[in-house]
Amino acid sequence: MLNQLLHKLPVAFNKVRSDSIGSVLDQSERLIQKDRFSYWTKVIVTVLPTIIFGVFTVIFTIEQNEFFRKTREQDRFVADAQNQRLMFDNYINVISYRLLSSEFHRNNSEHLLTIRAKTLTALRHLGAHYKSEIIFFLYENRLIRADVSKAERLDLDGADLTSVRFVRSSSHRCILSNLYLPGVVALDIVFNGCRLMNSVFNGGIFNRSRFISCSLGQTQFIDTYLDNATFLDSDLDGVNFQGAFLTKTKLINAFVQNLTLVNTDMLGSNVNDDDIIVPSTRKPNNILNTRFPNGSFSDIDSKQLVTDGGAEIEVYCGTSFQSKHSIYFSVHPRMAFRVGLT
Repeated sequence: MLNQLLHKLPVAFNKVRSDSIGSVLDQSERLIQKDRFSYWTKVIVTVLPTIIFGVFTVIFTIEQNEFFRKTREQDRFVADAQNQRLMFDNYINVISYRLLSSEFHRNNSEHLLTIRAKTLTALRHLGAHYKSEIIFFLYENRLIRADVSKAERLDLDGADLTSVRFVRSSSHRCILSNLYLPGVVALDIVFNGCRLMNSVFNGGIFNRSRFISCSLGQTQFIDTYLDNATFLDSDLDGVNFQGAFLTKTKLINAFVQNLTLVNTDMLGSNVNDDDIIVPSTRKPNNILNTRFPNGSFSDIDSKQLVTDGGAEIEVYCGTSFQSKHSIYFSVHPRMAFRVGLT
């Protein structure tokens, strides 16, 4: 029995020793973890205010910059509006003074040339609203009317009327009969509820223009670009589209009769047979040398053509060129038609 006890004693001793060492190690590990937790806690407590302050500073700076940016934009907008108003008022005052001056003569080309220069400059820098006001001002002073003598008309060829809107309202009548604006650049211009009978827009650029509920009787669009234009609920009685580009133009509920469609390009427009061949109760359209929406051509006036493929330059101011099977004759600076070889 003593031998058994002596035999078990080393085992027990080793177990006690092992348990003691394990306990010491566990205690050391707990102390290390406690110290580590305490360390990181101190680090976080120390760094956290700095992080919070930094984040707050960044957010505050961003918000402040955005506020200053909006303030600058607002100040710039107000300044631009004031400058526009001052420029418009100055233009009206200067032109009014000239018109009222006893030394001004409407039929003096030099006097009109001075007004033209100031008008073109103003239209180039002013916004769409002020541009429309200038047009009304000139119209009411009979400077851009087709029913006055040519010597007294103000030539605004090249004037920028892009995106200008002329709209009839309860406080503003849009009566612009005999309006004289040949050669103007009027992209996206809008006439809504306006009376424009006998007006002249020859040679202008009216792409994407819109004529809504307008009276356009006898108005001239000779050699005018009207690509993607829209005529909605408008009276087109006797409108002259000679040499005009009506490509992709839309006629919607428009009253059509007595149109002049000579050397006119209507490719891709929505003009249909009812618009081209009007009922017998209406005045017929004058159609010649015209390209229809589907790409086909109307009757061609060939009486001025000669058998050698040339064209009388003094009549058509054009040239001809020959392919293998056809001869193309220029009957208009911007159109050509084809006839077969004989």
